[in-house]
Amino acid sequence: MRTSGQPVFDINNDLTAVQGAFEDVTLEYELKAKVEDKNNRLEAILDNLNDAVITINQKGVIVHCNKTALTMFGYDDNEMLGLSINNLMPEPYASKHHSYMRNYEQTGEAKIIGVGRQLPDRKCDGTIFQIELSLTKAVNDSSIEYIGVVRDISENSKRKIPFII
Repeated sequence: MRTSGQPVFDINNDLTAVQGAFEDVTLEYELKAKVEDKNNRLEAILDNLNDAVITINQKGVIVHCNKTALTMFGYDDNEMLGLSINNLMPEPYASKHHSYMRNYEQTGEAKIIGVGRQLPDRKCDGTIFQIELSLTKAVNDSSIEYIGVVRDISENSKRKIPFII
């Protein structure tokens, strides 16, 4: 139940009554619980992927990452949130990233969105490792975000895979 009310005073400023209403908010709470359940399930799925999932806004700021991303890049819980994506890139990529994004927004010419690429990336401790990046654009009502799916391929590039006939 949700209640609301207003006091009613007479001309002597004495309280004479309270006017109000009671509202059944059961449906509202049930809908909130369903949304929370779906969000928890989605988060559990993302956190159990073998690949890192990182979402940035149009300014290149990390707004979401799964647990795999934290582990892969060596950060603790929520340390990546609010960082510039440039923190995960070695040079010369880090210093050029904002100009790449600006060029894409002005021209619409995508050189990496929708195309998987192998690139170097940088962990929290400065270690450089090889990744495969798949990047997509997500348009919401009020914003644009970019979702990167990152696979650590450094082990694959270190070992030779035998050719078997």
